[in-house]
Amino acid sequence: MFRRTRTAAAPAALLVLLLGAAALATRLAGGAPDPAAIDWRTDLAAARAEAAQTGRPLLVVFR
Repeated sequence: MFRRTRTAAAPAALLVLLLGAAALATRLAGGAPDPAAIDWRTDLAAARAEAAQTGRPLLVVFR
C-alpha cells in the first residue's frame, strides 16, 4: 500500500484556518473587552495566588 505523506503546506493551512476561526469567533462574540474595564492586578504575589486558586492563567506585562 502507498503511504500518504503530509506536505509542508498542510500545517500552515491548518494554522491559517484555526486563526481565521478564532478571529471570526471573537468578532461574533462582540470583540475584545475595553482595557479600561479590566480589573488589572498590580501585586504579583497576590495575582499568582489568585491564578493558582482559580485555575486561570496569569498574564504578566512589564512596563
